[in-house]
Order: sequence, then C-alpha cells, then structure tokens
Amino acid sequence: MAVGEVARTLNVNAAQVYLAKHRISRMVREELRRMEKQFAETPKRS
Repeated sequence: MAVGEVARTLNVNAAQVYLAKHRISRMVREELRRMEKQFAETPKRS
C-alpha cells in the first residue's frame, strides 16, 4: 500500500506514516534479535 493511500485512510500526513513504519520496523528487528538469542540459548532436544 502506498504511503499516500495509508495517510489518506488514516487521516494523517505522510511524515507520520513514515515515522510509524520506522518505529514498527525497529520493534520487529529488536523482537527478532530477542527471539534469535533465546533460540540460540535453548538447549537442543535429542
């Protein structure tokens, strides 16, 4: 979905859409790192 379309749908400006995308992307990356670390530390079952 294009930024302009999202902005119109949510009745916000494009800068707010980009900022939200940036913040959500950061949260997803951090969660992925947390999960990777947790998986690496979990003993493997035989």
